[in-house]
Amino acid sequence: MTATAEKLEVDKRTSSPIDPLDLLYVRALTMADRVAAGEIPFLEAVDFMWEAAEFAGTVDRVGPDLVQHVLACAFMDARKVAICTI
Repeated sequence: MTATAEKLEVDKRTSSPIDPLDLLYVRALTMADRVAAGEIPFLEAVDFMWEAAEFAGTVDRVGPDLVQHVLACAFMDARKVAICTI
């Protein structure tokens, strides 16, 4: 389990609000795993996650640049990339 996923578990237990970027990142990691497994084409997965961020209002709240950064980190396996600090 990633640190972000562990944070989400803690937040769920304490009923504190979950950061929408953390949630987007965890969901995008799951989608990236499905892309890696060949279940979903890459572009469809990225478009789906972007549309989810728009639907949730995350793009309006934090801006498109930060949402793109979160998605890029997830899809390039940020667990191994030092520049992706979320």
